[in-house]
Amino acid sequence: MILYSTMLANKSLQATATAPSVLTENSIIIFPLLAWLMVAVPELWTLDGFRVMNSDRVTVILKRFEAPDEVRMLQKGRFDLVRLGGMTIGRATYEPGWKWSEHVGPSVGATRCHVEHVGLVLSGRATAAFDDGTVFELRAGELFYIPPIPHDSWVVGGQPYVSLHFFGADQYATPNT
Repeated sequence: MILYSTMLANKSLQATATAPSVLTENSIIIFPLLAWLMVAVPELWTLDGFRVMNSDRVTVILKRFEAPDEVRMLQKGRFDLVRLGGMTIGRATYEPGWKWSEHVGPSVGATRCHVEHVGLVLSGRATAAFDDGTVFELRAGELFYIPPIPHDSWVVGGQPYVSLHFFGADQYATPNT
């Protein structure tokens, strides 16, 4: 068995090729070619091995938040979900005066959000407020990480708040969040 390995995005990527019982001249050419392709065209490979792509047709999926897969309507806001490439991405849109503990918490049976978030603020301002009194303000253009520690949140000012959520969207605004 011949094993070629390379690194992609700091994760180990491996492709395994089993040598036939009798090596041919083509085998000597093909195995190094596979190793070269792994480095030269990484989009042909997944982190757990080779992904066969039809050279005649490549599937590309395009979606928009204007036609989400799911909408979670909230008091003074909404949370749109798009499922794409094995991920669930959310777009939060909240009106001025929105507060998690008042407008989401009662509908999910919680006083604080327990969801871990990774996101990007598109417009407006909001807070991430923790029970120890620590309050962080999230502003347009900022990427954020909020740990899965009970927290509240509210819109700051008179402008609507809009953010994208790349992690935690599937659990957000559901019972036990």
